[in-house]
Amino acid sequence: MNRLKILISAHELSPGQGSECAVGWNLVTRIARYHDVTVLHALGSQFVPEAYKQAIDAWISANGNPNNIRFIAVPQPRATLLLAKLNRQVTRNISSIGLPVIYFMGYRLWQKEAYRTAEKLVKENSFQIVHQLTSVTFKEPGYMWKLPVPFVWGPTGGNSALPVRFFPHLGFRTGLYEFLRIIATRFSIEFGTRINKAIRKSSMIYAFSANDERKFRSRGAEEVRVMLDTGCDIDEGFGFGVPGFVFRVSSSDFKDKGSKLKVLWCGQLIKRKALEILLKAVAGDPFLRENVEITIIGDGPLRKHYEKLAHSLFFLPDTRYPIPDTRPKVTFTGLLPREQVFNYMKTSDVLVHTSYREAASTVIPEALSFGLPVICHDISGMSIAITDECGIKVPLKSYDESIIGFRSALKPVVQNSKLVIGLRNGALHRATELSWDSMAEQIASDYNKIVEAK
Repeated sequence: MNRLKILISAHELSPGQGSECAVGWNLVTRIARYHDVTVLHALGSQFVPEAYKQAIDAWISANGNPNNIRFIAVPQPRATLLLAKLNRQVTRNISSIGLPVIYFMGYRLWQKEAYRTAEKLVKENSFQIVHQLTSVTFKEPGYMWKLPVPFVWGPTGGNSALPVRFFPHLGFRTGLYEFLRIIATRFSIEFGTRINKAIRKSSMIYAFSANDERKFRSRGAEEVRVMLDTGCDIDEGFGFGVPGFVFRVSSSDFKDKGSKLKVLWCGQLIKRKALEILLKAVAGDPFLRENVEITIIGDGPLRKHYEKLAHSLFFLPDTRYPIPDTRPKVTFTGLLPREQVFNYMKTSDVLVHTSYREAASTVIPEALSFGLPVICHDISGMSIAITDECGIKVPLKSYDESIIGFRSALKPVVQNSKLVIGLRNGALHRATELSWDSMAEQIASDYNKIVEAK
């Protein structure tokens, strides 16, 4: 593999934060093993304007910069900071980005500033590839595609839509939001001038779902490869980062005979994550009620609602279940440090992920890294990440069918310990296939192919 000069734009980039910051950091630092990388990143988020640089500087101070990455921090424009202040007043801090329309107005201004910096860099350096990395949403492609350098974009996507039959159970506010999101998404892909120019200019797009791949190809993309927007860190799981390492789960690692199946659920307690699907799936079946123990990690605006729902489903007097001990234990832990979440993953039997709209939530590759099988909806990035060897996928058709689907998926897991052992070994194997290392190596190799083709 020839070592190339690469310019990467990664608005979110930080070793100390998760989500898209983790996507940027894990890929940039690994791609730099193969190529000379210059990365443009935000000085900080819109709401904490210097957070990213502070975290990067602290990391380099402690670990050095072994791959000689050139970090260039681009401050948030003044107008972006003013919009962020307005956003916080309007939304009262109820979400990480506030009102999306205001947030992305500010984000677009940063992209313009980053492009002006990139123009100067391209004139001074002979970059062979420019890569638009984060944010991962396709709705804001930035401006790097305008540079006279082969353009790579992604992982990106976001063209999935919720089935109409799901809407009656969302409530008016959430249903309206999802409806407007579908309209905005379709309008963006059909009429977004910059989006379609970026698609046609790209030498490679990494799409995080099969649906996104089809959309990008239909809009004239030259080359599209399916790739998740998050990866497995086998250093933190059972793989210990050793190439070719294979960890085998045996019956001695599984739950004791007669004990309850330990189900783990992790995420924000918001409507989109649909925790109630798991609660209703278990509560509606006497066998599962007696044999399942649920731990819920996370917090959010719906926590009290879900606690009341769990109490009403499992713990209120019920003549059908006269003995309280036969009912499943449902535990809400609230937010936990990452290390404690990993401890729960090590001691659980299966992760259930009920979200009805997701790319590929970071909790899924984290679970696989610990040999934890996953039961989830068959949508977006989850369709790619989870195979029959490492989990069970439930079709997303309607709310009621999802409850039935998760219930049907849990039953054989409770009944068949050999099935779980096989799924756990499959999860460990899948983790190596979806590792950050594998993703970065693929991207680094594609850079060379693009340059050679030009």
